[in-house]
Amino acid sequence: MKKTALLLALSLVISACAQDETAEIRMAAKRDDAAAQNDLGLMYAKGEGVPQDDAQAVVWFTKAAEQGYAEAQNNLGRMYSAGRGIVRDESEALDNALANKVLGHDLGNDDVAVFWFQKAAEQGHADAQCNLGVMYENAKGVERNLTQAVDWYRKSAEQGSVCGQFHLGYAYDDGFGVPQHRAEAAVWYRKAAAQGDDDAREKLAVLCKEKNYPACNTDDSMMAQAIAAQEKALSELRAAAEQGDAAAQFELGAAYDNGEDIAEDDAQTIVWYRKAAEQGNADAQFYLGRKYFWGAGGLFRDWAQAVAWTRKSAAQGHSAAQTELGQMYEQGDGVTQNYAQAMDWYRKATEQGDILAPYLLGRMYEEGRGVAKDKAMAVTWYRKAAVGLRDGKYKLDELCAEKSYPDCP
Repeated sequence: MKKTALLLALSLVISACAQDETAEIRMAAKRDDAAAQNDLGLMYAKGEGVPQDDAQAVVWFTKAAEQGYAEAQNNLGRMYSAGRGIVRDESEALDNALANKVLGHDLGNDDVAVFWFQKAAEQGHADAQCNLGVMYENAKGVERNLTQAVDWYRKSAEQGSVCGQFHLGYAYDDGFGVPQHRAEAAVWYRKAAAQGDDDAREKLAVLCKEKNYPACNTDDSMMAQAIAAQEKALSELRAAAEQGDAAAQFELGAAYDNGEDIAEDDAQTIVWYRKAAEQGNADAQFYLGRKYFWGAGGLFRDWAQAVAWTRKSAAQGHSAAQTELGQMYEQGDGVTQNYAQAMDWYRKATEQGDILAPYLLGRMYEEGRGVAKDKAMAVTWYRKAAVGLRDGKYKLDELCAEKSYPDCP
């Protein structure tokens, strides 16, 4: 009984201390202490010491970011990139006054993310430099520029950022933005792996099984453990696939398709995609349909098979498959051209958050495909696409420059 009472008293003391600390941070934040504002934003983002609230996290990150606090600028960029805590009314632009003022126009989430990553990166914030590289690599909020991506990854990596080291290694491994150089990839993977990054450890294990590059040093315990772990994971995945697990069959097919942890093998890719697809795995049905559509993976091009598998996947609610099926109907690929069907599938995909589908709907309204030309409706759909698709933002700006339609920012 005494022990229980003592533990209860101790927990009350700890709770009181935590409340006092939260109160101190909040008071400092209200006094415009940028570090405290950032700390309060983190507390709201993680739900530590306060109820979890992404919108409040954005409020406090913004206050600190606008004072030039690099850590908050990076955190704010991450919130916008992930779409967390961003309150956006259909008739209003994003409320980020400084970014809008500096760039001279209303922004989408990715544009704002890039703005803040850039601010922090220019101050030497290593993680922001890596995050900015990711945006350039994936054309999020900026035009795709692999050279710029690699430049930012290198700046980040040279400061010891795991993110930068992994991505720079991947660039050398895959040969984007720099000439392919597997030995150099191994160097950067190893640096990230030494800091505990499991993805880097797996990538390094794959390279070192391929060839004993100087950075491999396969005699050391880290490499031995990485190779053993990679082989064990692949063995377990194969065992599950062979026992009929559809998800494992798809993952094994994807591994053969992308050369992840195993040598690329078109025949094995199709074997495992087909096994999973025949069991109703929507991802496998979608990717098998794409193989037939493009005549890839050793298959002859077969639009009938492409449509059949894509339709099976779309019927299960796979948003990418729904968009793909809509494009088949719009273009008349493997089916009789049918604009009404195309729009129906695009709408289904849009409802599930697919970004390409609303762009395609906007284009149909703009060009009058299957419907009367209606630029106001085109703007409505382009605005939905603009949140995550740069082409959507471009078309939105283009039409709204012509005329102020109801859904223009």
